[in-house]
Amino acid sequence: MVVAEILPGRTRLNELRADWDRLMDRGGREPSVSFEWTLALMESHVQEVDDIVCIVLKRREEIVGIVPVVLSPIKKLGHTFIRAFPLSELSNTHSDLLIEEVSEPLLAALVDALYRPDLRWDVFSMTRLLERQPLGAIWCGILRQRRKPFEFAEEQPSFFLTLDRTFEGYLQRRSGSFRNALKRTERKLMSHGRLEVRNQGDFPGIDEAYQALLSIEQRSWKQAHGTSIAAVSRQTVFYRHLCERAFERSWLHLGFLYLDDRPVAYNLGLILKDTYFYLKTSYDYSERPLSPSTFLRAKLVEELIGRGVKQFDFPAEPYEWERQWTDEMRWHRSLTLFAPSIKGFAYGVYRKARTLARQNDSHQVAYVNPRDVKPGLS
Repeated sequence: MVVAEILPGRTRLNELRADWDRLMDRGGREPSVSFEWTLALMESHVQEVDDIVCIVLKRREEIVGIVPVVLSPIKKLGHTFIRAFPLSELSNTHSDLLIEEVSEPLLAALVDALYRPDLRWDVFSMTRLLERQPLGAIWCGILRQRRKPFEFAEEQPSFFLTLDRTFEGYLQRRSGSFRNALKRTERKLMSHGRLEVRNQGDFPGIDEAYQALLSIEQRSWKQAHGTSIAAVSRQTVFYRHLCERAFERSWLHLGFLYLDDRPVAYNLGLILKDTYFYLKTSYDYSERPLSPSTFLRAKLVEELIGRGVKQFDFPAEPYEWERQWTDEMRWHRSLTLFAPSIKGFAYGVYRKARTLARQNDSHQVAYVNPRDVKPGLS
């Protein structure tokens, strides 16, 4: 039997560190539910008005699940609602839960904990559940059994790349124009100076590597647009803490392209087990004609294949430029629970109206142009 305990989350997270790492090290979970990612979000994204609780799932006194939940006030329809969501939802990644296995007993205990009278919320949401994984389907089955009102809606996909055994094999699967463009890019860059690819291990410390990342962000087009890591304070804090902690866990992969000893492009990602999670990338806008980010990304794919990494997970949005690199996509679903209250009912009506308004868009990909991202958003 699985039982749930609700703890105040801001002060008790460190007490769970050993069990957190044990569950994470079992594999199969998104990096966004790791202890390192959670603390980085706590230090950068959680607001003073937010309340934090931690739902701890136990089976025979052993911890089998840890789910930090944010309770945050939001304004809709002229009223204030309390929105509850797993803390990892504060970052725009695939939705997930830190649980020992995706099973009905664990999720049923979690659902029952959410509906306890001492945990008050009007709407609970997870926005980017991977469509073909069992987490969402099991959630929905339990909610139907409990007769709880919910919405399970289609959301936009993200790109994914199953890596080949060799880089040559990967290139052969891409178009001839893509392969030719890579060759031209390398020739152009080499004609403008000395090229060098470096990673975090080539710096005196992780802080120096992060400062090189920020210097590229400050020289990117995103700086003037207001969306660079350097321009959004909570992103600056979040990625600094994440890089420091991921480096300690040997998860961090931070690669740079140097042109005549000057950093002109970078890739930031995490490697867990056999998967590379792509987090951020940018380049010096003054070097745009040379396509330094394209060159560095090709070197990244080549390196990952050489290291035996099998999967390349692109960021959560389907960016237009990612279509050059892969044809694989994975669709998402959002899960929204409505409290058995007047406010919960009102929010459900609001969500249903939104869903009806876009129901004709089923499986239509809305490719994202990075320049359309609003300043200040992470």
